[in-house]
Amino acid sequence: MSVLTLEQLSRLNPFNEMSENLCKQMLAKAEVIFYEPGGAILRKNQQSDYHHYLIKGGLEVRSSFFERFNFEYNDPRAIYPLENMAGRGAQVTAQSKCRVVRFALADIDRVTSAEPLPDYKLDTNTKDQLDNAYVVEDDSLNADWMSGFLHSPLVNHVSARDIQLLLTHIEDIEYTAGATVVTAGSFGEYFYVVKSGLAVVKTDPRGPYAGKEFSLMPGSYFGEEALVANTTRNAEVYMETAGVLGQINQQTF
Repeated sequence: MSVLTLEQLSRLNPFNEMSENLCKQMLAKAEVIFYEPGGAILRKNQQSDYHHYLIKGGLEVRSSFFERFNFEYNDPRAIYPLENMAGRGAQVTAQSKCRVVRFALADIDRVTSAEPLPDYKLDTNTKDQLDNAYVVEDDSLNADWMSGFLHSPLVNHVSARDIQLLLTHIEDIEYTAGATVVTAGSFGEYFYVVKSGLAVVKTDPRGPYAGKEFSLMPGSYFGEEALVANTTRNAEVYMETAGVLGQINQQTF
């Protein structure tokens, strides 16, 4: 099975309005990217020169901690670019192993304006083994936590000097998938920042969120309320995937 077939492409918007010949030209320009769970596909408030489409797996679109939704590749909405669905105010993150195809906006504009694309060679015999030209390794997961953290509400109220001081005191701890980080009812000892992987907040079934679970992607933080108020933890936090959390003890925080 090929990475992206002409039939798959012709179902996506705006390629579903193009002739077969133009779709073949765009198929040669497709760039396929694989993401592991927790990988950042689109970052919040980042200008994109591409249109991204989900063709395998599931993802989360998150505007804020409580404004988020998930969808799978077979959802009717998946025919539209992720940029149109999320807007610039949301972050899009892989929830499972994902396959995303992207096209440069410049190439789409050329086709829609009937300007021929540069010469290409379409390999119709490509198997499900990717040529390096089509694959972009997702190395954004480890680097993206800093960007997300520095744009968080917590940091907005902290001076640049104190932010730098805070970052110098972070201790990195590796966790395996399924490991419990925080137990509900325990006293808070640390403030945490997700550096890599995907953590999950599991709320109290008797509380206002009725046991709902919320994903924490790289750059997200938790534990500050219990440290400031010197209270017990009101939710459980566990690792959905293996990852690294930065922690700061109560005294330093």
